Amino acid sequence: MVPMLSGKMVEALAILAGVVLVFIGYQMLGLMGGVLPVIMIVPLMLLRYPKRALMLYWVWVLFSPTIEFLLPIGPIRLVEQLFAVFLFVVFLGDALFNRVRVLGFRSIKLLALPLLAWIGISAMVNDVPTMPLLHYMAGYVKHLVIIAYTVRFLEPRDGKLVFFMMLGSFAIQFVFNLAFVAGINPLPHLIGRSFFDSFVGTLYSCHNVGYYMIAFLLLLLALGRNARELGKKIWIVGLGVLAFVHLYFTFTIHGYAILAIGVATQLLLPRRQHQRVLLRLTAALSVTALVVLLYVTQSGVARSASGFMAHYAIRNRMERMAIGLKGQAYRDVFMRSRYVLRHPWVGGGPGNYTSNTALVFQRPLAARVMAYARYGSDYSLRSAAGSILGAPRSGILAIWGELGPLGTLLYWSFYFYAGYRIWSQNRNESYPDLYRKCLAEALPPMMVGFFVLSFLVDVLPHPQLNLGLWIWAGALWNPGLSQGDPVEVDE
Repeated sequence: MVPMLSGKMVEALAILAGVVLVFIGYQMLGLMGGVLPVIMIVPLMLLRYPKRALMLYWVWVLFSPTIEFLLPIGPIRLVEQLFAVFLFVVFLGDALFNRVRVLGFRSIKLLALPLLAWIGISAMVNDVPTMPLLHYMAGYVKHLVIIAYTVRFLEPRDGKLVFFMMLGSFAIQFVFNLAFVAGINPLPHLIGRSFFDSFVGTLYSCHNVGYYMIAFLLLLLALGRNARELGKKIWIVGLGVLAFVHLYFTFTIHGYAILAIGVATQLLLPRRQHQRVLLRLTAALSVTALVVLLYVTQSGVARSASGFMAHYAIRNRMERMAIGLKGQAYRDVFMRSRYVLRHPWVGGGPGNYTSNTALVFQRPLAARVMAYARYGSDYSLRSAAGSILGAPRSGILAIWGELGPLGTLLYWSFYFYAGYRIWSQNRNESYPDLYRKCLAEALPPMMVGFFVLSFLVDVLPHPQLNLGLWIWAGALWNPGLSQGDPVEVDE
């Protein structure tokens, strides 16, 4: 009888093999040769720990923009994609060999399979090459892998883990940006950012940090609604003011509209109790934030920021966005596509027309909508002073232009169903613990805000935004049920 190796022995051998491969790779190929074995070995060590693999993936996603800047090596950009493929393989292997009917998968399959079939039809009809199609799937459809993996391997008790994972993600942005203000973090200066776009955190984007602050504020509102002690409510208001001021200094002007939509959604959705608590907390947060902002705007830099974000500047940007490149892109895609596309009802093909993938691969159709703005000499003049809102790209344009109206409906139905499912379960008091209850109250407004934001910005291929949303949703998909239960409990 051949003795079986223990799990610890396998891990020890993997570490030893990794050390040898790192040494050999470094000697043969330099720095990248030393990094690649680590990238290959670490996931293999996590085969027995799917939750740890998911957490490690999220940590990489969170820090990858900074890592890619500090290590400007081409293959580093592929690590996140390869890690996602690893998660997919683990999920697929589990489905094939364990043959467990996972709770909540009926709804995922009913929504995912028609979308994937439609993407395949659009790709075939438009003769989309393999590489753009694969990159499109990796950028715009990867959330299907994350929600499936999360629902399969996270248990109800892991709601606390996801809660603190999200709080930690928000806190890291605070730390990095406060370190910049204190002169400890030189990264924004190294990447050539001025004060007006220096609050980049670990995300390499002040706007993405702003979106994190919006999610944090919505989570704080949910937490304040369920807090009973006065001391905790005071802490929540204090953190909310800090997050609001942080949002202010990311100069994410459109973020205020997204935040207002999220708060309004959270207020208007039918609730069973504590409505007055949420109203009072919102009022206290708004008044306190206004007082703090009036105080901070006394400094010279803040006064400049105030002028940058004054009502006349915002109105000017909105007008130039409507008549500029963003408005032109919407008119081209919604009104003139029938003159450009062979089959407008299926779109221009995934990765072939209006997505960021099409621009990267310089697809011929993309030049008609996107490339003219990126390389045009009048970009700053016609795009609201170079604002991200003026760029002729958005999530709605990316999906509608490449998948057509039915494909857009199939794509966004996943988001709306997830928000409705979790709102419905929360309304029925399905989340007894504080952590998941707060996550459940904050997620539906975030889904609505994410959809509205997609009319302005193409946030879909950003894993720091889109995939975090689906890890959040996956932790709430099945309330109070055990992992691996063979009973199918969908609608």
